Amino acid sequence: MARTRFTLTALALWLFTTASHALPEDRDLPLQVTSDTAEFDELAGIATYQGDVRLSQGSLLIEAQTLTAYLEEGQVVRLVAQGQPAYFEDVLNLTQGMITGTAEDIEWKLDTESMLLTGAAVLTQDTNRFAGEQVNYLQRTGVIEAQGGDAGRVEMTLTPKNPIHER
Repeated sequence: MARTRFTLTALALWLFTTASHALPEDRDLPLQVTSDTAEFDELAGIATYQGDVRLSQGSLLIEAQTLTAYLEEGQVVRLVAQGQPAYFEDVLNLTQGMITGTAEDIEWKLDTESMLLTGAAVLTQDTNRFAGEQVNYLQRTGVIEAQGGDAGRVEMTLTPKNPIHER
């Protein structure tokens, strides 16, 4: 039990040194992860969380059944969330508001600030919706790219501004 506590404490410290790039004020906040179980392979640099996983960092939230963290030199460089579906929400900036996504797998690359949603991927921002086999969300720029895959097509719903409702 003491070894598990030390391992989880060491892993928590590593996760706390990582930054995402949602709201600028969120960049220096720690990643906080809760789950039913956790395992850390220090030699491989892989941490695995299972069961009702919840990761948060400021305005960023990821929920999944399994979350795998990949570390290099003690720093988290990539996270893979898996679920039925996995879910994330993020606030790019105060003018663009909340963006949410669901998919079977969500891969978050912290160095490139990108989230790749794969498997029945849906991304929603305000009243705009993007769906396909893969949807790539570039956090830093707010760019969204969607692909339909072998058997499908991309679906997009874009809502124009209505000047009548803005008065």
